[in-house]
Amino acid sequence: MSNPSWKWLSRSSARGLPARAASSGVPARPCLPTVEALGDRILLSAVAPAASSEGPPPIDRILIGLIKGELNLATSEIAALKLVGGDDQQLLHKVTEGLLKIDEVVNKAGEAVIKGDLTLDKQNKALELIDSEFLKIDSAIANLPGGAQEGLKAALDTIKLSAGDLLGALSNIKLDELSDKTRQAYLKIADVFGDVDAGLLKIEEGVLARKAGKGQQEFLVIKLTDIIVTSVQKLGNDALKEQLSGIVADTEKILIGLLQPGETPGDVIG
Repeated sequence: MSNPSWKWLSRSSARGLPARAASSGVPARPCLPTVEALGDRILLSAVAPAASSEGPPPIDRILIGLIKGELNLATSEIAALKLVGGDDQQLLHKVTEGLLKIDEVVNKAGEAVIKGDLTLDKQNKALELIDSEFLKIDSAIANLPGGAQEGLKAALDTIKLSAGDLLGALSNIKLDELSDKTRQAYLKIADVFGDVDAGLLKIEEGVLARKAGKGQQEFLVIKLTDIIVTSVQKLGNDALKEQLSGIVADTEKILIGLLQPGETPGDVIG
């Protein structure tokens, strides 16, 4: 359980999903519906062989998978922002805002899963919104020098594949037998970690623009601590608390790395 597995997920069908409309002047990249065919290429690399069993996994494993997937997505986005740099702060802000909107779409899809109402229509809409944001980012970076633009597009392609993988995984989860109290508790946990992921990107933008302060780090750590102490204890789930505490520790390492830009944080989410 300490290494959640997503192998129980069946491959989601790409039939009926909307393809991205062609855009003149913007280099084409694979649209999200075609990414879903990758199936097993899910964000989470840690797989516990003993975890494979028939039927869906417990809600705990789904929540941890979602949070880890979103945190990995955020770290890839932070790396992309580093490639943008802080010389053109307007461009940096545009790319940051686009990535934040992409994360928001993924987070809402995860919340819809917990609520038990991620419909095909909502999934298609999520794919369309993410695709639209990537088109906007493509347009924003169109005037970058060739080498810088190519490197950033490669990083964005990786983020797009990861977002598509996570959405594809979420699309197959059905949670129909949770009490309202349990749903609300898990929604609160997912929401706080989503806010923290967004905070990481905003801090990185501030660092690159030379505007970040340690108050942001303290605020996010307090939010993380609060969610561990309140929501998890109400559920009486020590195993979940332990796993979330590990993710909090990983997040704090990222925060320290962001606010010490002279040092390389490295692969802090092994």
